[in-house]
Amino acid sequence: MSLIGDVASKEICDGRKSLDEFRDIHLRRWSKFAEQALLNDNIYIFECAFLQNHIFELLGVYEKSDEEIYLYLKSLLETVKSLSPSIVYIEPSSVEDIIIQAANESKSPEGSRPDWIDEVANWVSNVNFGKSHNLKGIEGVFYFCKERLRIDKLMIEKLNVPVTIIKR
Repeated sequence: MSLIGDVASKEICDGRKSLDEFRDIHLRRWSKFAEQALLNDNIYIFECAFLQNHIFELLGVYEKSDEEIYLYLKSLLETVKSLSPSIVYIEPSSVEDIIIQAANESKSPEGSRPDWIDEVANWVSNVNFGKSHNLKGIEGVFYFCKERLRIDKLMIEKLNVPVTIIKR
């Protein structure tokens, strides 16, 4: 098996696993991480690993409600509470501006592959949430990301974890 094939066979996102399997795998991974992290005094920083990645899946693929997303994230936090986690959240002033900036910075060289924004738009339009809301193109990306931002803010309010918000 090729390296790409081997890595792809371990992928659990984009609906490759049922929601129960997705949840169980993450709970096991987070619990195992917490057990190992307690053995040292390191500080760990994870980008996108708590809110963004999980909300993308829970909203986009599984179309879960705010309450279901909250309960899922709360269960993840429980696995690492002994580590005293906190969230540093970078809040965009404009979803559209941030996406356009990222799109401009993430263009593929000479059409060697689709541009980042085209791949994101394709993902948004083809996941269950995107299909249910008829999301297409960059406008669909804006809509989805604004919804994710709304959920991010709600989760930050509801979850009992220290939060530092940095406005961008």
